[in-house]
Amino acid sequence: MSVQSQFAGTTSVTWTKPAQRQVIGQPEDPVHEEHLVRLAPEQERAARPLDDRHLVPGQEPVHGPGVERPAIVSLIPSRGGHTYMLDLGANASCTPAQLCQFAVMGSVLAADLEGAHQRPRVGLLNIGEEEIKGNDVVQAAHILLAAMDINYVGFVEGHDIFSDKVDVVVTDGFTGNIALKSMEGAARLIIEAMREEFVRSPLRKLGYLAARPTLNALRKRIDPRRYNGATMVGLNGIVIKSHGDTDLFGFQRAIEVAVLEARNGVTERIAQRLGVSREAEGI
Repeated sequence: MSVQSQFAGTTSVTWTKPAQRQVIGQPEDPVHEEHLVRLAPEQERAARPLDDRHLVPGQEPVHGPGVERPAIVSLIPSRGGHTYMLDLGANASCTPAQLCQFAVMGSVLAADLEGAHQRPRVGLLNIGEEEIKGNDVVQAAHILLAAMDINYVGFVEGHDIFSDKVDVVVTDGFTGNIALKSMEGAARLIIEAMREEFVRSPLRKLGYLAARPTLNALRKRIDPRRYNGATMVGLNGIVIKSHGDTDLFGFQRAIEVAVLEARNGVTERIAQRLGVSREAEGI
């Protein structure tokens, strides 16, 4: 089935949509290991188990105005401080137009929560920066993003996530989730390897004592608890996804993210930005 997308100005891209299962409402991780912190205008909820009914299409809609699919976005440590990355697992496959919506939503988060980034740099994750690389979905999204009123910098590779090259990295949930868990695994490997090497001999233990202030600063900088609280962006309200095995500090960070987004009116800003884009494009 061919679908016509006119998400960005007068640019039109035809893309053949592959057969795909409905993945919304089918989280990859066990539901008892995940929690949500939700702040809606009329209610506040904390430490609520993830319920598939929040995201199952066909029931009472919970998507924000103009949003086709919600996405999971989180902060990734980088040289410039951190990078917003989405989607991290809500959608195993996406259309080009949906990737464009992710770019808008990520831009709103980066601009509204990071006062220094009024026009956040947005990159599309790909297997290379060359124009000819990438599958049909990525290529179509690239054309659409280039015509949108956002600060799109083009294709970025995996290593650019940790650089100061971009503020927002956009990808589908399948790729994003694999990338995220690869990062977590690599971080654990480095920490465990350093721990093993520092205790191999008495001399190395002394070296650890000398290096401890630097190591503690590094540990604090990349502490995953500081980045706990992934936003389920694109819903009709603020929803924060927290690791179920985090401690009090990590859960506090998730709540702080929810409060910050509520104070900055992120949900309303996303609806406004998507509405402006659609009005300008005549959709």
